[in-house]
Amino acid sequence: MSALYLQVSIISQALIFVTRSRSWSFVERPGFLLLIAFFIAQLIATLIAVYAKWDFARASGIGWGWAGVIWLYSIVIYFTLFIFKSIPFSIIQ
Repeated sequence: MSALYLQVSIISQALIFVTRSRSWSFVERPGFLLLIAFFIAQLIATLIAVYAKWDFARASGIGWGWAGVIWLYSIVIYFTLFIFKSIPFSIIQ
């Protein structure tokens, strides 16, 4: 449950950067406050996923190794979303 929570948290907030720019998000830099809010929220989400021991949610800590794997997976998906976004709609139709 903690792994799922972390992955959904990362990719759902990263999707904001995909949808708000016309090209790669690091080319059209987002606002400083948006970046700070993203990193603080993801730091908290990562700490929860790593150390959680919540029986009511059936969540237990996944450790830093799995958190790293989930972060890496989310980064790959993030860049994949930009590739799909850049495909012209004329090719799809």
